[in-house]
Amino acid sequence: MTAYELNTEKVLLGEIISAGDLSKANADTFKDKKHKIIYRTMLELEANNRPINFANLQARLKETDRLEEIGGVSGLASVTISTIQLIEAKTGLTEDILKQITQTDLNKKDLRKEGNLIEYPIAVLNPKKQGRFIEGNYLVTKNKDRQIISRVGSIAGVLTPFDYDVFACMLTFGTEAGGNWLFVFSDYALLKKLNKGLSGRSYSALQKSKEKIATLNFYIPHFVKTRKEAIGVFNYPFLQASYITNLKNRKPVSHLHYNYFVLSPYFTEGIKERYFTWLDWDIWKKLKTPLAKRLYEYLKKKRGGNKKVYSESIQGLCERLPLANPRQDTLKKALDIVQRAGEIKGYNFKDNNVNVFFHSKRKARPKISTNTLNSAEAETYKRLLGAGVNPIVSIDLLSKLPAGLINRQIEWLPYRKCDKNKAGLLVKSIKENWPLPVEAEKRQGRREEGSSPILNNLINKVASSMTPKPGKRTKKGQNDTTKS
Repeated sequence: MTAYELNTEKVLLGEIISAGDLSKANADTFKDKKHKIIYRTMLELEANNRPINFANLQARLKETDRLEEIGGVSGLASVTISTIQLIEAKTGLTEDILKQITQTDLNKKDLRKEGNLIEYPIAVLNPKKQGRFIEGNYLVTKNKDRQIISRVGSIAGVLTPFDYDVFACMLTFGTEAGGNWLFVFSDYALLKKLNKGLSGRSYSALQKSKEKIATLNFYIPHFVKTRKEAIGVFNYPFLQASYITNLKNRKPVSHLHYNYFVLSPYFTEGIKERYFTWLDWDIWKKLKTPLAKRLYEYLKKKRGGNKKVYSESIQGLCERLPLANPRQDTLKKALDIVQRAGEIKGYNFKDNNVNVFFHSKRKARPKISTNTLNSAEAETYKRLLGAGVNPIVSIDLLSKLPAGLINRQIEWLPYRKCDKNKAGLLVKSIKENWPLPVEAEKRQGRREEGSSPILNNLINKVASSMTPKPGKRTKKGQNDTTKS
């Protein structure tokens, strides 16, 4: 089989698993032996009324001792981590669109984190990878009645703190295209942003992390889809399509050197509904432990608008993080790290509760953009700045009033009496469209009475040169004095 035929079969298998629709193919569609085994396993799941997804596929292949025949978990994961064609088949994003995305500035300072993911963490905070929060490859949190609140993980392996850092950094390379939300990044750019070495070892670890993230799925009985709607999602994939590059130690030179992760529809809707929060990447990098990062995310969400203090029981906060051993000293270390990073003002422990104090929140200044101004407006904008007017106020004036009116008031400003705040006077005159000042009107009247100002100036110069200066003698020897 050619590489193209193999990729085509992968794309088809990925579509079937994603949609859960076996009618798109039959037993004779696939020529590759591994692909045939995967398809037959899907038929068995359907016969037993079990949902078709990666978790059930992996379980069934293990039960029938066929998992190793397809190359293990990585072989199963490669069905979704395949080619650019899979992205195009699922989203309509062509290679040309993906090429254009790689040419834009995707290295943003802020980290966009979808609200539901903050509620349901994926970091493994238990270093031994065992205990009540770990079941197989999945991080599971339960309520007091032992009912599952969330189950998050990947068939490609247990998520580690490094995977969590990769996942968080990946979200800073987000962009929107064709109604889809996707993350586009090169291995080089991501490792550099994480301050990791560019050795072969780093690239190998990154490759494993990408495989886990590409097959990440959620089991959440109460998933907040939007602010007004909550549904149950079971083994729901984080990504609807993905492409992973496997090139080491090379800077991106073409669109195939980038990774493309396309977010699933539910998460995309959550972002569009603004059900997310902003995390500052500069602060994130200062947080050295997974627990501190998780605590930062949780407090950022719980702060909401202008909340000054957040109080909760130590036991309750430890369960939500989650922290297997709810101890005050462990929580104190994480709070100290978050405080040193500058995210919180302080905290204290009182009566088995923890109180976290936030800094007073300043209003974010709007971004200034002059891209929408034409040449005349851009020139007027420069004149306003030269007169001492604030850039934001200048943009606001140009968006509401014509440039000619603004220029007229700038020209009249020297004729207005003002000793202190000339910029404030100018803004007020523009907004209220003040008339021509009296002094300017007088000067304008004088000019209209006489001839051309240039000609008048020339005549005055000639006349002054012909008039003898006082104290000097004329050619006839007489003093230059006026006769009485």
